[in-house]
Amino acid sequence: METLYEEWAQSLETKPYPSLQAISNVFQLALRRNPEIGSYNPLSLWDTHFVRELDDSGYIDRLYQ
Repeated sequence: METLYEEWAQSLETKPYPSLQAISNVFQLALRRNPEIGSYNPLSLWDTHFVRELDDSGYIDRLYQ
């Protein structure tokens, strides 16, 4: 179990912001279902302000000290 944890933990980001690749992937999947959203800016659909608040407060960094 510890080996599995160590392996998986290394593949996760320490700060849970969505990557541009992930946003693009989700948007491409959404376009298949709803082509009319093609003119939307994919970044405008993501609200990361809660993560930013936690990050700016130093909370996330303190988790790893």
